[in-house]
Amino acid sequence: MAQPKKTSNLYRTFISIACAGMLLCGCGSGSENSDPGTPDPDPGTGDNYTPTFDYSKLTDHPRLLMTESDFEELKKTIEISPDLKKIHDYVIAQSDLHLTEEAIPYQMVGKRLTTSLAQKHIMNLAYAYRMTGDSRYLNKAEEDLIAICSFPSWNPSHYLDVAELVLSASFGYDWLYNDLQESTRILIRKAITEFGFQTSYDETDQFIDRVNNWNSICNGGLILGAIALYGDDESMNQECINILERSVAANRFALAEYGPDGNYPEGYGYWCYGNNLQVALIAALEKAFGTDNGLSDIQGFKESAEYMLHMVGVNGKVFNYSDNSEYEQPLLPIWWFARKMNDPSLLYNEIRMLNNGKYVTEKFLPMLLSYATTVDTDKITAPTRTFWHGEGATPVVLIHKDWTLGETDRFLGIKAGKARTGHGHMDAGSFVYDALGCRWAMDLGSQSYTQVEEAGVNLWSMVQNSERWTKVLRIRSDYHNTLTMDLSPFQVDNMCNILETYNSDTEQGAKVDLSGTLGNNYVQSATRTIKLVDSKDLVIHDEVTTAVYGSLRWAMVTPAVPTKISDTCFKLEQNGKTMYMIVESNPEVTLNTWSTDPLYKWDSPNTGTIIVGFDVSVSAGTDVTFNVTLTETPPSGNQF
Repeated sequence: MAQPKKTSNLYRTFISIACAGMLLCGCGSGSENSDPGTPDPDPGTGDNYTPTFDYSKLTDHPRLLMTESDFEELKKTIEISPDLKKIHDYVIAQSDLHLTEEAIPYQMVGKRLTTSLAQKHIMNLAYAYRMTGDSRYLNKAEEDLIAICSFPSWNPSHYLDVAELVLSASFGYDWLYNDLQESTRILIRKAITEFGFQTSYDETDQFIDRVNNWNSICNGGLILGAIALYGDDESMNQECINILERSVAANRFALAEYGPDGNYPEGYGYWCYGNNLQVALIAALEKAFGTDNGLSDIQGFKESAEYMLHMVGVNGKVFNYSDNSEYEQPLLPIWWFARKMNDPSLLYNEIRMLNNGKYVTEKFLPMLLSYATTVDTDKITAPTRTFWHGEGATPVVLIHKDWTLGETDRFLGIKAGKARTGHGHMDAGSFVYDALGCRWAMDLGSQSYTQVEEAGVNLWSMVQNSERWTKVLRIRSDYHNTLTMDLSPFQVDNMCNILETYNSDTEQGAKVDLSGTLGNNYVQSATRTIKLVDSKDLVIHDEVTTAVYGSLRWAMVTPAVPTKISDTCFKLEQNGKTMYMIVESNPEVTLNTWSTDPLYKWDSPNTGTIIVGFDVSVSAGTDVTFNVTLTETPPSGNQF
């Protein structure tokens, strides 16, 4: 299919940026992660252009993640691995349910096209057919493929939708290729090229040089589509090459954000969302060409698997900074990391969730099975590290007392960074804390996007005066576990850095600098030190020198019920457990509580939560010190 005329200029602009990006992320000439080849400024049209990949290797279907022999090997593996057999059975059970459901409908919710059914149904059904030969799965998958490829569009104005449907159509096309009707194959190729490839030239600003999950999802879907279609219609081959070469080069922007240590700026849930496609595109390149062109070696990417392992606290709750839920979820890409790094301990949380039934309805389980054939789940052990520290765009410190994930464990997560990052909140200096099997300091988490968007609030502008920071309760600074001055928004572009970390037998934690976050118009300096002391008490020590007269607030969101014992002590209770919050300060303060009830009609409810803390009035040039301790031990001299 002919390429749009404007492509040449688009590529020249893009590649000039991409080459700079390769150098920034350690992938340029002379780096230990040296890039084996760089696409021509005008892929497919320059006289001297040589593709990065050897496309002659794209021969028989199936070729996405698994070949015919891989499927046969997997059949043997699941018979000797009870864990993988359990996952396989989940896919078959889901596929059986799909058989009785209607064809996938075209359904818009706000500005988004519903794509989850396509991703789940088609991959499951295609897998089930390849593993069983039952034609019912083939027929139903073909019905769903025809349905999505007959949609009026794949909603390119929200390009994630396009990418997810390209993925769905590509796996169905590739895994079922030899048994689909020719008319269906033609329809799928037409949809992927017209709804996917062609619209990508007009919508590159949505994803081409993004440093967030959009890059992984959109470029990943397009790469999978190009691998699936190449060679089946010679008139499309050049466009498949162009798409794949462009998207592989662009993908380096996303991977650079994992550096230097692996902590993903957008947090737990978005790591999972983005890496479903990020890992799939890398694995697909490796399977198809024998190389991922250095993508998986970019600093921080493989290390991010351990970051995600350490993000999980006790009782199935995670450190949910930014737009993330507090509940853990199956991390299917972790199985690829465990194989790639030969580290089964990365699956410590996954096996627990698998045994607890949390994998039952997951989509993308066939992807997991393609990664896991050489993973020995009998060798999974608890992690040995109790302290994890990562820098980069969103610095964090993550601490476990032990890895029992029960009442003896303690979990502390500390966040630095700035608000103006992907899905960012005004939560610099915040923390979550688990002890006695409960979460005592929590983050309210993500807000429904659709509710806010439909109310006309400008949710996605991240400039200083954006409504995002003032008109969405869960994003505001004063509804996070941090300090605020006059309840004012943070300075969105000012970084809160980790100044020091502590990791000894008696104390673990970090000191962060909140000076720029609060703003020089409010404070001359502000630091916060958060430590787990003797593996049992949490101590938050704040030192602030003010710049103006105003009110300084110390806040902590909790699901516990507070009882005020004195002006400086709360008794916090939940699930039959007790924790004391004790304050020492200069000047003196009086503890208080504030409601987390919605402020606006679009705010999500925050049932069962409350804010505990205190306000203090300060003059310009005042030195303020707070020392807040969360402990199981009642204050000396008091009986409770």
